[in-house]
Amino acid sequence: MIQIRTGVMMGRLNHRDDVEAAQQVAKFLDAVLCASVDGIVVTDATQKIIQANEAFCALFGKCRREVIETNLDAWLLQAGDNAMSRWADLELAARTRSTCSNTEFEFRDSRGARHLKVNATLVDQMGTEETGVVISVWRDIIEQKHEAENSLSEKAHIIRSASSAIATADLDGWMTYVNPAFLELWGFDDEQKVKGHHFTEFWDVGDRLEEIMPALLDGQGVWSADVKARREDGSLFDAQVSAAAIYNSRRELTGLMSTTVDITDRKLAEEERLNLERQVQHVQKLQSLCVLAGGIANDFNDILLVIQDKADSALHELAPGTSARMNVQEIERASRRAAELAKQMLAYAGQGEFDAEPIRLGDFVEGMAHLLEVSLSKKALLRFDLAGNLPIFHGDATQLRQLILCLITNAAEAIGDQGGQVTVAAGEMYCDQPYLDSIDVSLRTGSIDLPQEGSYVYLEVSDTGCGMDSKTIAKVFDPFFTTKSTGRGLGMAVVQGIVHGHNGVIKIFSEIGQGTTLKILFPASETPEKSSDHDTDEIGNWCDTGTVLIVDDEETILRVTEEMLKQMGLEVLAARDGQEGLDVFREHSDEIGCVLLDLNMPGVDGLKSFRAMRRIRPNVNAILCSGYSKVDAATRFAGTNLAGFLQKPYTIASLGKALAAVLPTQNRGQEKEMESSN
Repeated sequence: MIQIRTGVMMGRLNHRDDVEAAQQVAKFLDAVLCASVDGIVVTDATQKIIQANEAFCALFGKCRREVIETNLDAWLLQAGDNAMSRWADLELAARTRSTCSNTEFEFRDSRGARHLKVNATLVDQMGTEETGVVISVWRDIIEQKHEAENSLSEKAHIIRSASSAIATADLDGWMTYVNPAFLELWGFDDEQKVKGHHFTEFWDVGDRLEEIMPALLDGQGVWSADVKARREDGSLFDAQVSAAAIYNSRRELTGLMSTTVDITDRKLAEEERLNLERQVQHVQKLQSLCVLAGGIANDFNDILLVIQDKADSALHELAPGTSARMNVQEIERASRRAAELAKQMLAYAGQGEFDAEPIRLGDFVEGMAHLLEVSLSKKALLRFDLAGNLPIFHGDATQLRQLILCLITNAAEAIGDQGGQVTVAAGEMYCDQPYLDSIDVSLRTGSIDLPQEGSYVYLEVSDTGCGMDSKTIAKVFDPFFTTKSTGRGLGMAVVQGIVHGHNGVIKIFSEIGQGTTLKILFPASETPEKSSDHDTDEIGNWCDTGTVLIVDDEETILRVTEEMLKQMGLEVLAARDGQEGLDVFREHSDEIGCVLLDLNMPGVDGLKSFRAMRRIRPNVNAILCSGYSKVDAATRFAGTNLAGFLQKPYTIASLGKALAAVLPTQNRGQEKEMESSN
């Protein structure tokens, strides 16, 4: 830009005509004009060129004498029809603003196209803007144009080849451009199908529109959100949209640009992660409840052992028909009901007493048919669909009966007074891993580990009752959850515990108004069915000598068990914890015939005590006493040659039966003498 301060350079040239003043200015500027690499032109109010430098003339391939005294119109005509009006606007801006104004012209001649940027400044000679001369600087910007075009071409190539869907829109939200990734993501085959449509047709932004446009138009940066996007076929997918305003070189807002990424897979992965977290939390909650239930039931069994023993002793001492005997009988019956409740809690925890035997499920259910029929109301029709000759699996018959009765009762109550049908089916199926993987972890057996594919026998109970929604199914195995008006106890939580104890899995199919089908899968056993050998020895047929060591941290258990053993005619040693038991065993190891060993004790527990005793005497006979399951004991004492297991609370009869397998009886001793004499 060239500016001349009129007060210093020109003064106020009163009494001189415009031409002479302009010529004086032109002469003064000769030195400056010759030194400039940009084209410089001085024009008067009639747009006549009164001075021009060599650089300006070179732009048009002319010499100075061919340019001076010519009108600027002659040169502007090469820039198109509207060049004169644009120059007039430029000159007017310079004269009215007294500041430098600029514009661009494109000239085309035999030498090709040139882009000239022109800056114009007014020089006030006569004190009025209309009579001043205009000095304009002309600069060839063709190289800058080419660089800008190359840069735009590179940017356009990047946008076209970008993997993200990119689109532009005008200030009203109408689409102006989309890249190929946009067409592919939305399912379009032609860009023209997108242009001219409003952006709300492609993004389901809902009520967010009121926050989007003001944020972008006010220049508040980038707006980003997760929205639903709508394809050409109308289907929706999850998308992350980022939008920003577009500005030109003069920082004027010209449009909007958006970038869209398909996040459907990410959303699904996030939902799966959250679902897995919920399932793991559910399993952890159930496992915590199992630990709590097992611990309470185990301690409860210790208390019941004392109650049952004392009630049994009192009954032997009280005369029949007395009110005291009747009261004690009520105590005994209540203690048995309490023991059953403890067994339910252990079953829920998967730690119940487990007396495994080979079972053919079809035959087993058929044997319960009469019991199941009388358990249902007359409005519920019971139908059986039992396959014959099913593979065996090993299970506890008592627990399985409890499971089947619970399922049948629930099915009948789901039918209610309207009447309907309950179907009990048993069969065999091969479960592949995808089928087993489809079982919701919350409906498995208290573990997040997946069952393994293989052959399974199944029990299926279905009804035509009211059905359940997904929320009810999710809670069906929660302890004490019920859809009835009053609670009925642990209910289906016990079913889950029993299935867990048998290494089975559960599947539920139910819809509101469509009934419910509950399928339980038990892994078929590869072990052939064995005939069981029953001990025919009578309980209590003892030799009247022998010593038993009791190791238990419960004082009442020690006292009660000691009384039972003395009634059998046995000598008794007692220890109140594992360490004391080791000390007693070390001192009397040769005379102790059997050790009754508690499982859980502070300090040295039952397992540690037993291993230490075996180091003292390898052939020691030990019977484990616990409120937990035989399966749990067998797992913890695997490889230790445990002599037996006694479930708490035990009676004198069950204690005698357990000792009968360890201590010799009189009959056995007599049989051995006869065999030796023969």
